[in-house]
Amino acid sequence: MGIRSKAISDTLYEQAQASLKKVGRGSKAGHRLQAIISAKRYGITAVARIYDITRATLMSWLRRFEKESTEGLRIKPGRGPKPKMGSEIEEDVRAITKANPRITIDQLRLKVMEKHGIKVGRSTIHRLMKKLSFSYITPRPRHYKSDKDQQEEFKKKSTKSH
Repeated sequence: MGIRSKAISDTLYEQAQASLKKVGRGSKAGHRLQAIISAKRYGITAVARIYDITRATLMSWLRRFEKESTEGLRIKPGRGPKPKMGSEIEEDVRAITKANPRITIDQLRLKVMEKHGIKVGRSTIHRLMKKLSFSYITPRPRHYKSDKDQQEEFKKKSTKSH
């Protein structure tokens, strides 16, 4: 058994246990509450090692729980990378694609980069086109040595099977 943590008071420990019963163990907040409860008994270093987090992360969870209760442990919206392309760019892509339905992804990508000054990849443009309900139409492949006259003659001579 590790060293009992002095950073977690008895009242905070009891408050965390009561909150865990309300929140449940399945959520992110419940997972973090379990870490706080375990840290009181087994020590912050041992629990951080088991949960594969840093001691600083566990201490920040502890401080946020002290200040804001379980709301401090929830994942807040608005985190992570923000989308590069907003509705203005989407409308431009829609207009460009409607004006020229045969435009390639690379050509569309270059137009967006020139007009808006942002660097976007092919996959980003492709995802945007799918989001705007445009389909990617490709022709059937034809061999460069194929003879169309011979193909038509073969089609005429072949019998249909029923």
